[in-house]
Amino acid sequence: MADDIVRCHLLRGLARRQIVRRLGAPDEHDKHFLSYFVGAERDSFVQVDSESLDIELRRDGTFRRAELAQG
Repeated sequence: MADDIVRCHLLRGLARRQIVRRLGAPDEHDKHFLSYFVGAERDSFVQVDSESLDIELRRDGTFRRAELAQG
């Protein structure tokens, strides 16, 4: 699902509360950032790191961008 969110821009135009309503409470957050734990990294033979869906918000609290991050 996280891949689809990034690839298809499914959060474009949404406000913070709309994103949280769709995805649930984030695992980490601050004023302009939401992070959701996805699971173990998938692109490595040895799965050391975890993956997260990181969502950046604009100053007005609307969606700016999303990416899958490792670490």
